Amino acid sequence: MKISTILLLATLLGSSAAQREYLNPATEAWTTVGGEVKPGNGLFADPSGDTLVGSFFDGSLIMFNAETGEKLATYTPSVSSGATIRGFGGVTFSYAGATPYVTYAITVNPFDDAKTRVIAVSPSGDQILETVGVPGVQSGTPLTTYDGRYILMNSNLDDQGYFSVFDTNGDTSNPIEPVYQFTGNSTAPFAPLGGFLQPAEGYYDGGEANRNDIFAWGVSVPENATAAGMGQLYAFQMPMDGSAMKAFALGGEQAFQMSTAPVFGNKGRNLYLATTRAEERCWVGEAGFDRSRFNRGRTETIGLTRGSPQYISAAAPPSLGGDPEFPTVYGPGAAAEVWAATYNFSMYVAVPTTAVVTSKVQVSPDNVMVYYGTQDGFLVQADAASLTPVWSKTFGVSLEGEIALNKQGTMVYACDSSGVVKAYTVSTPDSTTTAPTATAAPTGPTIAPTITPQPTITPRPTTFAPTKAPAAAATDSPTKTPTRDDAPTGSQPSGGSVEPLENSSATRAMGVVVPLALLLGLLL
Repeated sequence: MKISTILLLATLLGSSAAQREYLNPATEAWTTVGGEVKPGNGLFADPSGDTLVGSFFDGSLIMFNAETGEKLATYTPSVSSGATIRGFGGVTFSYAGATPYVTYAITVNPFDDAKTRVIAVSPSGDQILETVGVPGVQSGTPLTTYDGRYILMNSNLDDQGYFSVFDTNGDTSNPIEPVYQFTGNSTAPFAPLGGFLQPAEGYYDGGEANRNDIFAWGVSVPENATAAGMGQLYAFQMPMDGSAMKAFALGGEQAFQMSTAPVFGNKGRNLYLATTRAEERCWVGEAGFDRSRFNRGRTETIGLTRGSPQYISAAAPPSLGGDPEFPTVYGPGAAAEVWAATYNFSMYVAVPTTAVVTSKVQVSPDNVMVYYGTQDGFLVQADAASLTPVWSKTFGVSLEGEIALNKQGTMVYACDSSGVVKAYTVSTPDSTTTAPTATAAPTGPTIAPTITPQPTITPRPTTFAPTKAPAAAATDSPTKTPTRDDAPTGSQPSGGSVEPLENSSATRAMGVVVPLALLLGLLL
């Protein structure tokens, strides 16, 4: 039965899937100098694929030609004499409105009466608008609504979080004031914002008919804490009836905290979190199905290797690849490892890396390869099905900021902590890659469609095992068993383990190695 199923799926997928040739090793396309990079900073590819934007620790932006590395523009914010500027985040592209712009934030005087300002810059590097300073140090990257009208930002002053909303539909000749602010149900700092643009609904009780953009965030660990405590999830969605905007809690107090943004999938009905104690959590929703709404019990939790200190979470949120409705989920661990899981966390694999990964995992448009950077300075391409490294490039100093992959999936970019920017050609172009129909905020990897698995098939396996990593890497760590301490009640069947498909040229040509490997685990 296994053989017949594999042959059937290969027949279905092979005729229409994309063709792409990967280079091994990748070739350096260009190198230049940007600026100092810390976690949260880094490189970001714009939706057109033409421009690469660098966000740096000194609060500056540089726009590069993504093909050649030519510096197209530099933006440096102006502040009063003697003030200190720091950038602690990345950028968001708002290109759907009448005026395309790039949004980012700076913190002025982060150690003395800190204020966070949001700035919008044109693709050519000209300032379009800025906001007044809101209290505290920025938390993550500002997000925008689909039409570009509203900008949303989190910041923290000591251990008090501030969620601020700015309306750009007015006079922007002077710094704009927030039209709404929210400080939560208790004194606690806020983690970065995550969002989904144009969802099918607000997937919480009371949000069923609301298709406005949705944003969510959690409570982060206080600055001087020595252990993780209780947390809370919050959300914001413009009301459909024109009533006053209002943020709200998603359910009650939670037994976790966060340091990164939530990630939405499946038309806004799935939610993925990297949480304290090296755990990854998911809520998996379905139209007309209420049990897994975000204000209720989660679907599943994965417990990964603890970091140092042991209560911390992963330094970057998960990434989604594969089918938009049933995505494959990737992410860095709190310790030196990367992981991949099915959309509902019923199966997953964790593979050691040479050092901690502090950036999001980038997924190729055909879902064949993933990319990540390590704190000991390695840019790595790995097979998406097994997470086995294919090649690595050393920078000599740490890679702490975000790496980027262009829209076509042909070039990957990284900036080391000293400011050296390098671009590598990793594959030939693929003209058949398509984009997703809905966009999570901020802009993430392009997603190519694949055959859709059936989520209701049981029994389901609880883990899948990694293939062996090359000798240069650390030995494989054992696969962990997900915990279900606060999952919804009900029977959850379990099974054995599934080995990912081998990295053969036949499956690589189909361009769907990960979805196919994971689908086999669900069907067999």
